Order: sequence, then C-alpha cells, then structure tokens
Amino acid sequence: MIRIQLDLPEDQVQELDELMKETKIVTRKDLINNALTLFQWAAKSKRAGRIVASLDEATGTARELVMPALENVFAQPPAKQPKTNLAQFLLNSPLPGSGLEVKRQQDTPQPIEL
Repeated sequence: MIRIQLDLPEDQVQELDELMKETKIVTRKDLINNALTLFQWAAKSKRAGRIVASLDEATGTARELVMPALENVFAQPPAKQPKTNLAQFLLNSPLPGSGLEVKRQQDTPQPIEL
C-alpha cells in the first residue's frame, strides 16, 4: 500500500469536512475514494464521446461540467471489427441450433448459347 500525503490550505480542509458531514462520509480516505470514483466515471464518459452534465429535473435544463483536466480527455474512435470471410461469418451465425430450417433450391443447369 502506498501512502499519499496532501498539504491543503485550511479553508479547503474545512470545505472537505463540511462535504463529509453533508454526505455522511466518515473518513477522508472514503471521501477521496468517492471523489476518485466520480472522476473516473467522468473521464470514461468523455472518452465515450459523452457530455458530462448536471440535469435540473424541474426545468429540464442541463449544465455541462467544465474542468480543465476533463478537457484533456478525448473521445476514442470505436474499435474496428476484424474483417471476416463468408466461411467465418456462417460459422459464427446465430442460425445453427435455432430450429430454423433452411432449404436450398435445387435448379438444374441451363445451357447457355455463346
């Protein structure tokens, strides 16, 4: 386990303590863990191309969260799916075992005049 020590101004420590009381968080470690969870979720949302915002349910208005650190997180392009050939496509098809009966039409060859 790694120990992390922070030097904060007294007014910020008071803000943290008030936030802990409001949210009924007992330890500063739990406060940091909750803050980290929220920050990870926000970064993941930004990576997915979403806007992180707060919604006022009464008015239906949203206010975007603007943080310099989150502005550094960019949306990731969707991963490319590997190309498959027809045989791979048919092998991975959901049809086998589905009970669906597919029959092939048996036409006789027709002569072609050249």
